Amino acid sequence: MTLDASRSRATAETRLELASAASVNPLGTGEGGVVLNSASGRLYTVNDTALAFLRELDGKRSVSEIAERLSEEFAQNHAIILRDLIPVANLLIDAAVIRVLR
Repeated sequence: MTLDASRSRATAETRLELASAASVNPLGTGEGGVVLNSASGRLYTVNDTALAFLRELDGKRSVSEIAERLSEEFAQNHAIILRDLIPVANLLIDAAVIRVLR
């Protein structure tokens, strides 16, 4: 999947929410999960970090605030998690799995 430059881009301050046509289903501990976009019929697999990110989306907290929460959960540096989440968020925006609220 390539990034679509015409769509909104995620930044550290962006607020995001799961798209109405998307559903997230965990596969089990350490197995990640699957995301279905029912509008397109596309199915995506995600790792545990992306699954945790999707579960944290509430439209209120920024990507940076979610990264802070995940840095605690995964015992990883906030800056590293944030650096890794932004491109993932942009791919999920392009897949119409999540949407930008700003």
